[in-house]
Amino acid sequence: MACSKIFSGDIPEIIDYILQYLRNDLRSLYSYIFVNRLFCRISIPLLWEDPFSIPLSNKTFIHFLDIYFLYLSDVNKNTLKNHGFNMIDSLSLKPHLFNYPSFLKTVNSSLIDSHLMVWMNKSRILSNELKASSHINTCTINCPLTEIQYKASNKTNMENFRNFIYKKADTTLILKINLAYFLLFEIFIKNDASLYKLQLEDRFFSTKNFYNLDELILETPKFISRVKDFRIIISCPEFEAIRKLQNFLSSLPLICNSIKYIELNFPHEVHNKFLQEIKNLFKSQITLSKVLFNRICSLTESLKYCSNTLTSISFHFIIFNENIPELFIQSLLNISIPLKIKTLILDDNVIQSSFPFQLLFHNIGPYLKYLVIIYQPYFIEDFYEFIIQYCEKIEFLYLTEIINNYENLFFQIMELFNNNLRYLTLEVKGKLGKNFLKELGQSLPINLEYLDLYFDLDPINLTHFFENLVKNNLKATLYVIKEFVKGKNLEYLTYAITNQFVLSNNLKNLIKETENIVKMKMYDDLIIRPSDIDGLI
Repeated sequence: MACSKIFSGDIPEIIDYILQYLRNDLRSLYSYIFVNRLFCRISIPLLWEDPFSIPLSNKTFIHFLDIYFLYLSDVNKNTLKNHGFNMIDSLSLKPHLFNYPSFLKTVNSSLIDSHLMVWMNKSRILSNELKASSHINTCTINCPLTEIQYKASNKTNMENFRNFIYKKADTTLILKINLAYFLLFEIFIKNDASLYKLQLEDRFFSTKNFYNLDELILETPKFISRVKDFRIIISCPEFEAIRKLQNFLSSLPLICNSIKYIELNFPHEVHNKFLQEIKNLFKSQITLSKVLFNRICSLTESLKYCSNTLTSISFHFIIFNENIPELFIQSLLNISIPLKIKTLILDDNVIQSSFPFQLLFHNIGPYLKYLVIIYQPYFIEDFYEFIIQYCEKIEFLYLTEIINNYENLFFQIMELFNNNLRYLTLEVKGKLGKNFLKELGQSLPINLEYLDLYFDLDPINLTHFFENLVKNNLKATLYVIKEFVKGKNLEYLTYAITNQFVLSNNLKNLIKETENIVKMKMYDDLIIRPSDIDGLI
């Protein structure tokens, strides 16, 4: 096929396909823009899809926001300069070759806040008025590249800085911050950007200013009309913010019907204020396939409007008190079109009765392929029984509680899905039976492609798992892994140690000795999280 396309003149199509595959490899994409005009024309839009997810830095000579603000009209540039944004005049950039704002596909209010704060600190608007430069420097150096790593390593520092701004900023400074946000979003809208992902968190300046753009968005609906990934997170409910969100949610169904994934993260005390808006939103979407409820379950009745397209449901941090489980499960079971759910994620919920979930497994078990059960220790035996009794073709299994008393049930599950299971993650706090690893090594499914073991490893038991025998210490553990890698045909291997000093002194040796046999990757880059399941389907 590739040869036929090359000879038929379809080289641009092939290159586009290759670069799309590398869209998350920013280093490679950046190098490709220097190959030739064709590579440059294809790579540039990919590089500018989500620039707010790149590392934060307070030391770069030029920030990508400098380029965005070049697209302001002369009137708006003067407005910014009059409010102290003096760097607008100091930019000595060549005329832009591309319409960079038009390539934007992702708006994440948390990441936008972080970058704009750094950019404003460069202009000394923040540091002059608040003496905040030291706070910025503390939280922006060495920020990881991926959003997951960003959240893990940098979120707390940036939140502390934002809280500092909120507490110390006077009305004048708040006006300057809001002006910058408003003009930034106006640049995206007026330059024909069309979003794929929209994540709004009420705590951030960017979200509050996004809601103020409702008239401009209605005039230029293309900005959000093609959104496929929509997330709303409410942490600090305020009357004015709730009112603006209600207005935005009311207008969204009129503009957009392409959403495939919805995440709703509301505190219990405010979720009832959005019942009608959420109902209309679900009703308007024609391709909605994945829904995540965080802290709320009263909105599940809206799922009846997407029952013919829905394939994934996630429940996170929900307290199922008294009759709540029966009510939400019953609302799912009363749907006229049977739910053919392929993915079910139960993450750290408080459950007082497992019976409603038995009904759920009874109805969707035959369709389930991807199952995640995280921190549900009180009813783990029941859930294991439900899996054995009702599920038929699980391919992805993520479990975090394997109690010694129920290991036999776990191995029954391994036997049941011996021909189907391809991805297995086991994350356990505490000690397992001393023979668990040995039995696991003997019972792993024949088609397993991915295995993630996240618990205390005794090298002796690990040896049994690898069918070898060595001494009981960390160096011996690394030796066991090295010897195992030599005898197996693995494509990738990752190994993480919680002790960073030990990691730097011992893991480097493992990498060096196995680099010719297997590709070593960072643990966070190789593991498959529940949120990554869509990439497997």
